[in-house]
Amino acid sequence: MTQQQSYDRYNEPFASVYAVADVFDHLGVAYALGGACARLAYGSHPREVDEAVFFAEMRPEQRAAFEEKAQTLFHVEVERSEPAQPPRSLRLKRLATLFDVRIWLARPPFETEILARRREHGLGRRRLVWLVSPEDAILSSLHWYNRSGGEQIAWWDDAVDMLHTQGNTLDRAYLETWAQRLGLRTLLQAAQ
Repeated sequence: MTQQQSYDRYNEPFASVYAVADVFDHLGVAYALGGACARLAYGSHPREVDEAVFFAEMRPEQRAAFEEKAQTLFHVEVERSEPAQPPRSLRLKRLATLFDVRIWLARPPFETEILARRREHGLGRRRLVWLVSPEDAILSSLHWYNRSGGEQIAWWDDAVDMLHTQGNTLDRAYLETWAQRLGLRTLLQAAQ
């Protein structure tokens, strides 16, 4: 059985998540899965997953090797904020299903903190993957809600759902500290 066929046995988003995680693991890349996949793990109200979002810390040679390996299953696009700047993210589209994967290349301080706090999780039950912490999933949802100007209500709903579902298990001091640093304190207070 080819690698492509083995991933095709799993439904999206898991097929794409496992394929990307396998490449990261093979290259020794530190990563954490976030976005809607983290919401599946930490929330109680499921909704459709239309994109898998990873945070990853890759040296230039790891990024080049990742792009080469990923091209067997995905169309890979490198995104830069400025032409002379290092890449900010990679956007992948799975060739077999057209499912989207976004990989944010970790930058300090918050995204490197996300990687330091990641945890292994049996998402989809096929294998363990590294997942952002529930606190970081909440902060990321609030960040994207804020960036949308409050128009992407699903991000708000996700943050509120995860806050209530995780309840007393959350590290409230960490949430407060990073909400303050990221300019999300008022939103965090309203979501609680």
